[in-house]
Amino acid sequence: MRPSPLLALPLLALALAACADPPPPEVHKLIDIYHPVVQLNTGSVPGGVAEVIQLFVHPKLVGMCHPIPTLTATLDGKPMTQLHGRVGGALPYDRDCSVFEFTLDAAQIVPGPTNELVVSDGETTYHVGIADLYAPRVATASPTDVKPGDTVTLAWSPATDKVAAKGAVTLELEAGDKRAVIKRADLVFAPGSIAFVVPPGLTGDVTVTVFGTAFIQPAVTKCEGPTICGVARDYDVPPVTIHVTP
Repeated sequence: MRPSPLLALPLLALALAACADPPPPEVHKLIDIYHPVVQLNTGSVPGGVAEVIQLFVHPKLVGMCHPIPTLTATLDGKPMTQLHGRVGGALPYDRDCSVFEFTLDAAQIVPGPTNELVVSDGETTYHVGIADLYAPRVATASPTDVKPGDTVTLAWSPATDKVAAKGAVTLELEAGDKRAVIKRADLVFAPGSIAFVVPPGLTGDVTVTVFGTAFIQPAVTKCEGPTICGVARDYDVPPVTIHVTP
């Protein structure tokens, strides 16, 4: 007995559906992004080495593909190049769908008191201002002649830099073969400075080094459009030397 043509039609429809291409991703615009986050991650002062600035316009739509084909970004008027493709690791993402990432050779950037990011899709524009992104960072200690138990304040310039709210910040004090570590919980933070108490056991010239991931963050002076604007700069705070007498 031959199968009924009417029974075969649903099976044919299922086979065709299985072979069909997936639907194209839905195209969105900046105005469609819920709680947009603009994050600038950058290296140290531009120079002879090949450095890259990364800009993330994060739509917070995990697992969903919403490309914005007309999206552009500039830093101080210099066009940034958009990267494409997936990024692996513990937190994979798609640079065409969920995190829009741009790069720019930092050698093109001229250091100045302010820098400005502009992100636009032709209809909506974000403006992000940053204070002293490439200014030289200088740390100073006060006082420099101290005893154990005294309080020392490390101040840096520019003072507009902020301390990462959740950074694993520690101080390492070293004098010859002796070493002491002061954890974040024992540090006192103020705008542009860190204070600590000189521990016992170290005398003479003591080198004070600051450690921490994305520890210093240039201040965001303007955040027009995004819900959150952030900047993380990758550089080391220069160590300072204090003299400790018994």
